Amino acid sequence: MGEHDAPEPTDTGVPSEGSASPHESVFLDPSGRRKHGVRVAAAVVTAAAILLLAGFLSSLVAPPLLQSDFSSPARPANHVVGRKFAKARKDLFTRIAADERATRRPIPLKSPDIAGAYFAPWIVGGLDSFQAHAQDLTHVYPAWLSLGADGRSLNTDAWAPGPRSRTADLVRIARAKGVRIVPVVGNSENGKFDPARVAAMLDNRAASTAVADALTQFVIDNNYAGVQIDFELLSPASRQKLAPWLAELAKRLHAYGRELSLALEADLDEASIQRLAAPACR
Repeated sequence: MGEHDAPEPTDTGVPSEGSASPHESVFLDPSGRRKHGVRVAAAVVTAAAILLLAGFLSSLVAPPLLQSDFSSPARPANHVVGRKFAKARKDLFTRIAADERATRRPIPLKSPDIAGAYFAPWIVGGLDSFQAHAQDLTHVYPAWLSLGADGRSLNTDAWAPGPRSRTADLVRIARAKGVRIVPVVGNSENGKFDPARVAAMLDNRAASTAVADALTQFVIDNNYAGVQIDFELLSPASRQKLAPWLAELAKRLHAYGRELSLALEADLDEASIQRLAAPACR
């Protein structure tokens, strides 16, 4: 380097006024204020965008709160259906009640209060149960008799005294407690009702008279209070013939101060019940 050579300029990193460095930054922000402003503006824009998006989404999910006009909102269709169903249900029950009032007819039975119990000799524990409740009963109905298959005889096997018979014990308890003993005669055998034997009895005058006489004599000989008839599954023709036979039997029993009662099927019509029960109510 010569003595008169000019010194090389030094790079201070600060451009001189009026000149531009090829490496000069356009966004130079020595104080940082511009950067802070940009961040604030970006945050405001982002928040506004979020609010706008939230408002749009809520408009899709929530139902409109205002109607397009001032008319009252229409009721949903299920309300109309429910109201019609309630009215139809009320009308139905009203008709049912009216039908029941029209068809209900009290059966005029003139008889004292009866608290009765049935006794089946083949039921284990039946005698103990009767003894425990005898003080609360007025009548006991032991299933002792059945109409013979020939329609003219009585089967007394369930009643006949024997080593395993409970007849004597039942009679003793009933007498001690003042319970009236009314044996039941049915048309069943081995648990199965047989309407044919009743038809055979009713179709033969001699047979029907013989059965009526045998029942009356059985009650008198054993000093029982009466007899109950339990003939089931009869044909309409047999039911028609049964009523006069019951009247004859009742006449015989009443002559000795004994009673006649009936066990009737629940599904019998009212006219049949009235006709069959009439002799027992006299």
